[in-house]
Amino acid sequence: MALWPGTREDHAREIEGYFSGACRFVDQTFLHETEDGQIVGFVELRLRDYAEGSLNPRVPYLEGWYVEEAWRGRGIGRALIARSERWAKELGFSEIASDTDLDNAGGIAAHRALGFEVAARMISYLKKL
Repeated sequence: MALWPGTREDHAREIEGYFSGACRFVDQTFLHETEDGQIVGFVELRLRDYAEGSLNPRVPYLEGWYVEEAWRGRGIGRALIARSERWAKELGFSEIASDTDLDNAGGIAAHRALGFEVAARMISYLKKL
């Protein structure tokens, strides 16, 4: 809930959907668990049909990447991305995509530190009809 707003019930339904195979938005999840069993970080990946800057018809995409604030700076985020990259390579992919908000300085710095390159800077719009 620290990464995505919502209720516990909303998140519980999404988690159940992932484990039951009914989730349409996440193809793979990796967790970082401490020695005492506490989950302090995760990544969620989806195989998308499009990613900015890619010419490939399918691209592994980081839909969510989070490490609890007290655990940041210890290499957990780096390890989660490394595991995500191995997963993508195991599936035969040669790239991985992600995004972050334009005002998320920490997210931008983390992506750059791990070798991500900016593919585009944009503002998305939606108009209700």
